[in-house]
Amino acid sequence: MIQDGSNYIKYLHYFHLLGRLLQLFPDLIQEVVLKNAPSLHHMINGMMYPSDDVRSAVAYIFLQIYSSSSIEKAGIFPVIDSVVAKGILSILKSGLTKDVTKIGLALLKVFISGESKRILLLFENSNEDVNFVTVLKKVIISVEPVFQVCAVQCLCHILSESSLAENYIHMLIAGSIPELLFEVINGNNELLIETIICCILMFTRYPLFFEKCHILYGITSVFDISTKLINNKNWKLLCLAFDLLISLTSSEQYSVASSAQSSLFDQALKLIEKSYKVRNLQVLLVVNKFFNRILRKECLPFSLHSSKLFTILSMGMKNLQNFFSSHAHIPGKFKKYQENNLENLPIEVQLLISGLDILFCFIQILREHYQDLYGAEELFSCPVIESTEESISSLSKINFQEVIQTCILALDEIFVPYCLLLNTNSSVGKISFFHFINVLYAIYEDPFDNPILLNFAKKLVKAKVFNHIWNVKTDGALSTKIGFEESKERCNQCLVVLLKYLLEKHDDFDAYMNCVKNGLNELNCSLEDCSSVLSQKCELQNHINSFKLHSVQVTFLCLCYVCYLNNALMVNSKILIPHLIYYATCNSEIVISSAVTAKHLIFLLAACMFENHKCQIGLTEASTIMWDALSKITFFNEIYTHHEVLLWWCFRNPLFNPFSSFVFQRWLEFSLNMKKASILYSTFKILLDLLSTNAAAQETFIRQFESNSEISFHFLRNSYDSEVYKTLDPTIIEKLEFFILALAQHIQNCIIQLLIMENHAEKKTEGNFLSHALECVLWCFGRVYKINPQINIKFVFHVTNFCCNSNFENKTTLLCCLKFLQFVSKKNENDSKAWFVMTGNPKFFPFLQKCLTMHNEFEIEALHLLVITVIHQIDSRLKSSSSMKISLIYILKWLNNPNTKLVCFELLNKILDMEFNGTFLRIKSIKPNIISTEESLNRSDLRLLVFHAQNSLVLGNPTIEKVAFMSYMKLLNYISKVDSALENHIMLQPWSRILLESKLDNILVSWKLFEKWFSYKTENITLIGVMQQFTNRVLTCSEDLNQSDHNVMKLCSGVYKKYISKETKNALDKIIQISENSCITQDVQESNVISEIENLVTNYISKNSCSPATKD
Repeated sequence: MIQDGSNYIKYLHYFHLLGRLLQLFPDLIQEVVLKNAPSLHHMINGMMYPSDDVRSAVAYIFLQIYSSSSIEKAGIFPVIDSVVAKGILSILKSGLTKDVTKIGLALLKVFISGESKRILLLFENSNEDVNFVTVLKKVIISVEPVFQVCAVQCLCHILSESSLAENYIHMLIAGSIPELLFEVINGNNELLIETIICCILMFTRYPLFFEKCHILYGITSVFDISTKLINNKNWKLLCLAFDLLISLTSSEQYSVASSAQSSLFDQALKLIEKSYKVRNLQVLLVVNKFFNRILRKECLPFSLHSSKLFTILSMGMKNLQNFFSSHAHIPGKFKKYQENNLENLPIEVQLLISGLDILFCFIQILREHYQDLYGAEELFSCPVIESTEESISSLSKINFQEVIQTCILALDEIFVPYCLLLNTNSSVGKISFFHFINVLYAIYEDPFDNPILLNFAKKLVKAKVFNHIWNVKTDGALSTKIGFEESKERCNQCLVVLLKYLLEKHDDFDAYMNCVKNGLNELNCSLEDCSSVLSQKCELQNHINSFKLHSVQVTFLCLCYVCYLNNALMVNSKILIPHLIYYATCNSEIVISSAVTAKHLIFLLAACMFENHKCQIGLTEASTIMWDALSKITFFNEIYTHHEVLLWWCFRNPLFNPFSSFVFQRWLEFSLNMKKASILYSTFKILLDLLSTNAAAQETFIRQFESNSEISFHFLRNSYDSEVYKTLDPTIIEKLEFFILALAQHIQNCIIQLLIMENHAEKKTEGNFLSHALECVLWCFGRVYKINPQINIKFVFHVTNFCCNSNFENKTTLLCCLKFLQFVSKKNENDSKAWFVMTGNPKFFPFLQKCLTMHNEFEIEALHLLVITVIHQIDSRLKSSSSMKISLIYILKWLNNPNTKLVCFELLNKILDMEFNGTFLRIKSIKPNIISTEESLNRSDLRLLVFHAQNSLVLGNPTIEKVAFMSYMKLLNYISKVDSALENHIMLQPWSRILLESKLDNILVSWKLFEKWFSYKTENITLIGVMQQFTNRVLTCSEDLNQSDHNVMKLCSGVYKKYISKETKNALDKIIQISENSCITQDVQESNVISEIENLVTNYISKNSCSPATKD
């Protein structure tokens, strides 16, 4: 029926009917197509008819036909496809209604999805009037999101046909389709945004896209839309946007632009910073990938804000830490993950790898851009992971050391624990560890001295990270994968930089590390197999193989040494021991030639012997060889290793030797300098246990005391004052006390020899040995007082002689001598030999007097010695052939000095007992009597003593008051005997009221003081009120009153009785009566007891006298 164009409108209703029938009955399509092929050919032209109704109806018919699954079998469509392509282009270009455009787009979608060759027809049928690219652009910029989405989906289908896309991709790019998509992406329809992002991602597969498109504008658009997606909380679409950003920023165009201007880079950082606040796992992963992408060297701008980078890094690490710490199932999941499939890694592993890559890139950036900040102490400190965002945002500069410390904190808390959970025998585990190795290499590549770095390196060794690095290094399959070609080289580099940091530096350190590098390059087998290299004879000749073998052996010993030193067995000791024995036996000459090799071998032998394996005989022989080698070595410091194992090995040898002495000395120095409590506790315990059980260690300590007296003494004192000593077994303490006694006796002999040289040979000793030795002797005898050590009298004689002949140049030694003489006088209180040795020296009292006139420590120590000497003379009733005179001025000065007040009162108390006579000490008057030749104390002197004693009684110091009270009372009693007028003057002083008032709070303690006044014959008018208060206090404490009724009667009958009220007197009489009754009762009880005893004795005697008669 349809033969020409005039019939299209006439038969429009038939077109509609046919379209509906084909929609309702899809099975009719094949029959209709086969039987009416000529009509269909003419009908196609209806899509180009200038009527939207006709176009719509005809397009709808072909939409149903092309949607059918049976059209491929018809065999006629290749003929009409070209005409249909023209019709689709005509509809999309000229269609004026939404319906015709919608049907046209639907037909386009099914048309190109059926066969990829049809896509070419669309481009081939394009001309100046109708162009497929122009048609697409028209639909993409339309206001209908549905049309836009459909058009972009068609684009995606076109781009997905990679076999044909190369033919027309240039046409799409030349038509600015990608730029148009970047423009449209800023809409609000999320389906359209998603479709456009997917489409652009397909564009990024083709290099031409990056060459011809202006993607910088597009990146800015994606930044904007990503920010909008964060606000809309569409996390799925946000992840897709970041995937697009990762692809776009990998282009050279972006690298050039971001290097030239930092605004684009800053936009990326702002987006990352905002995205890190999102609490979504997928978002965290994709943001980490994007952050890692822009941290690549080629993407960095010339002007880089390091503080901003570090802010974002800290946020990312904090998010990772929060994720891993909040998911308790992750450790178990990591352990179970044994697959080698790298295509679909668990998201936890991906997060781990992405975080490691960020750390690696960030450290590289800082090393390249901020080398001047390496040691800058004046710069701002960097926050750690736990820092708040407010404190982070306030930074303007960063310190490289602080950044490294923060990276280490992240590694320690996040990455290392979870990397160790992975199975390093799987590809996933090795790849994860390879990323971790990169970070380690970046950190330790050019390290600085820092205890955090050193402790972390040791911690890695203890966690057997070296073994995991070795597994990655020796995996040949890994090096064949893309991106891991240099895995072996990187592992070697990481091991070298870690060893550099862990090993002690020496003169040939650089040459040694070059040897280790060469050895690592040669070692490519498992660790167990590597140990066999030690069982080869090495002869250092010019042959290249000998040098290779030497470097391999040195390297393997070095690795084992570092691991054993940190309690991590890199190789099983049972496998290692036979090879070590062979190496020590057959290569002893090479070992001696290198201090470092000797150091490592000795320690490894000691460690293996410490484990007490079955190969003990072979180890002992190898150990003997090493002892012989040590006798030829003088550089002990270079072969020393500070470890308990080496200390144990040294003193396993029962003979004294210089190396053991050196090792012991280093341990003592270590204990002196160590401040960390836990390490110091362990050090003290090790050394004290050794000294209590090992005779060689005791002999070594005693011998080296002469050369290192200060360190030795400080160790003894600090260790015995520590918590370790309190927890020791009593048997160990007893052994240590006998050792201390032996040490003290040895020091005594040494000091005697030195003092003989000082006193007679006039040869002065250098250094502070005498002072340290004397101080140590005092300490030793103080520790072993239970054993009752005997002090050599010759020792006392020479110390006294040294003091008497001293010119006060060596003040420290002289003070120690004074303290020693004090100690001797106290300890030998029952043996007066030491006292006679000291006082028998004619120069002793002049020396002591000279010390007392000096205004420093000599005065204090000499005063102590004087008091002890006087007390010893009085208590032991000793007589001295010499005497010593001291002016009262010095006594008064000492009473005014807080440091000497107490000891001066003790001296005054003792000489008052003897009424200033009977001792070698004579107190001279300040102003002696001109008429009399005697220099004894006069009235003025005694009054001054009373005044100072009274002052001391009101100071408020209980210790001083107690001694001052005794001296004051004795002084008053002495004055009452020698000068009644002075006594009367003192008793009537108004000052007495202040003194007595200060003692009213505790009258029981000060009873004798009050008694002195209320029993005095003369009344002091200023004391009336005080005595009334005292009487009232007596009534209140009558139950606790231990004074006899005689003392209370003195109060009632004394000069102050007239000021006591009648009621108070009656109460006092009752107290006296009660006291008398209790005395009578006590007398009666005592009388009864005596009578009973007398009766018992009488009966016993009478029975004994009668017993012989009874027998008879």
